[in-house]
Amino acid sequence: MTGADVDRYLAEATHPWPAEVLTSTVTAIRAGGPFREAIKWSHPYFSLNGHAVVKLYAAQEWINIFYYRGAELEDPDGLLQGDGPSGMRRMRIHRDAGIPLHQIQNLSRAAADLAST
Repeated sequence: MTGADVDRYLAEATHPWPAEVLTSTVTAIRAGGPFREAIKWSHPYFSLNGHAVVKLYAAQEWINIFYYRGAELEDPDGLLQGDGPSGMRRMRIHRDAGIPLHQIQNLSRAAADLAST
């Protein structure tokens, strides 16, 4: 399910990140599963079967992609950071780095699989 609110967020994005960067990132997340989409805490939020799965946060110098059950995901490229007790992990993409779209899609798909179990 595509969220009209997320599409509006993308269409209006100009700062701190250009809309095309955020759009390609969200497209990679969407390719991971049939998420419900919303804007929560002013940022795109993706859930499945009533469970939080992914959240995107665009900061000034980086984009964070939070995977709510990230500690359970296989991460062969070592992209996920964090070690708190919640199990949430994040991928931080700095402004001067490329966007790892394929890895975002794979992690989002794996996160969707976790939410389906």
